[in-house]
Amino acid sequence: MSRHVLRVLTIAAVLAAAPAFAQEVVTPPVEIGVLASGIVPVSFDGGAFGMAAGGASITFNITRRIGVEAIGEIVGPTGSSALYGMYQLQGRFPIQTRGDGSAVWFLTGGLGGFFYTQHQTEHRQSRPDGSIVVYPGFRESEIDAPRLISAGLAHRRVLNSRMSLLLSTQVLFGGGGIAPRASAGLSFGVRRYR
Repeated sequence: MSRHVLRVLTIAAVLAAAPAFAQEVVTPPVEIGVLASGIVPVSFDGGAFGMAAGGASITFNITRRIGVEAIGEIVGPTGSSALYGMYQLQGRFPIQTRGDGSAVWFLTGGLGGFFYTQHQTEHRQSRPDGSIVVYPGFRESEIDAPRLISAGLAHRRVLNSRMSLLLSTQVLFGGGGIAPRASAGLSFGVRRYR
């Protein structure tokens, strides 16, 4: 293999591995994202267990330096037909940015709480005597007041003109214990990066 072919392959691999930004990347005013998390609640009594979570986020970038993010995630596993989840409202504050804006480290902090929703359709059961018992359907939802405080570190890496990779670690503090959390997700700018 000649040196010229080797150089061309090396340059192509470098260009494919890292996106080239002709101009500085500008943060879009609104980002919508999807994420998956691993959470390990640890009670002050000494109990700990692992949970998986997944959901969506929406971020409003008020300025280049400050963003507000709302997150909702369904958690599990649970032994119930209801869906249980967590919500968070937090601020994002950049602490380190690459010169072209393609990667940013953030400090995050905010408040959160829990929610659940359950939907049961009408169910009929026949008895041996021929009668039918009707269990009526119902829908029930509840959102708790904020009872968690969160603090963490997040990283955003721009992948292309519309999509970013998000990685974060956080600690959630509540009345009964703490919960370390690690998340990964994708964020999509509502307006294109310029």
